Amino acid sequence: GMEFPSLAPGKLRVYVTRFCPFSHRTLLMLRAKNLAHEVVNVDLNNKPEWLFKLHPDGKVPILQQDDKLLYDSTVVPEYVDEAFGQDKLIPADPYLKAKEKLFIEAATTALRPVVRVHRDVDKKVELWDKFKQGVQLHEEELKARRTLFLSGEKPGFSDYMIWPFFVRALAISTVFPDLKLPTAQESPLVVRWMEAMKKDGASGALPPHDDFVRYIKSSLAGNADPDVGL
Repeated sequence: GMEFPSLAPGKLRVYVTRFCPFSHRTLLMLRAKNLAHEVVNVDLNNKPEWLFKLHPDGKVPILQQDDKLLYDSTVVPEYVDEAFGQDKLIPADPYLKAKEKLFIEAATTALRPVVRVHRDVDKKVELWDKFKQGVQLHEEELKARRTLFLSGEKPGFSDYMIWPFFVRALAISTVFPDLKLPTAQESPLVVRWMEAMKKDGASGALPPHDDFVRYIKSSLAGNADPDVGL
């Protein structure tokens, strides 16, 4: 497998899988905060031995800096916000922060089926319908908050934590044209939010749409290429 890349002192490094929405959360937070960092892309179908020294189950995302080591797709982005930079993306108020985490948990459960669509093609319509129920949950939340983003007039923690599922959905809908994205009639606030998130600078941290489409097609063909576009 891949050799362990030597780690420079003080360097902030993240281990991710290029097309994994749970990895994308950390990449979005790092980019949103303009933090210099190094990205190591890992093929989870061909895990290098050293990955298990960093995470007992060899999962990503993992954050490493000198002797500091953290993993988990909620813990790492939260640490990144709290440990670095002046501009915070998570509310300082403990109650508001707790409320955000509850929303993220509910939204993740609801939106997550979209990740399985290309792995479970026989159930794709059912999985997509579940995802669209999650979209409706997001619509209600935006309506209640009366702001463009979940975090107000610019994106924050909650926006970056759920955006990866929509990035995946955009690619899935291109690969399977019968799986239609929400329309402005059905979910006007979500559609407006998606357009705004696409334009947000942090979204540049994720692979471009065409690479996603190629990755999903490679996966469907039985030879998933985790490094499409690199």
